[in-house]
Amino acid sequence: MSNGVLMCPAHFWRYRLPAGRHIGTGEQLAIYPVDIVEGEAWVEVPEPEPPKSMRERLLEHARSGEAGRLSRGWYGTWAGS
Repeated sequence: MSNGVLMCPAHFWRYRLPAGRHIGTGEQLAIYPVDIVEGEAWVEVPEPEPPKSMRERLLEHARSGEAGRLSRGWYGTWAGS
């Protein structure tokens, strides 16, 4: 981190702290509590939400107004592909 900017060493994206905004796009990142212990950053990340059941996903899709328009990204790949 330098001058309030954190850079990811894996892909060199830069984020302005403490807001967590990507420099360039302004996209907001999730923000988590961080402690610095002996020069290392320890991040407290919450447990992920459990995945939705197929029933919940189908109901959500039906209620979205997109019920007649299925796409690959919504439910997976087409059969046989």
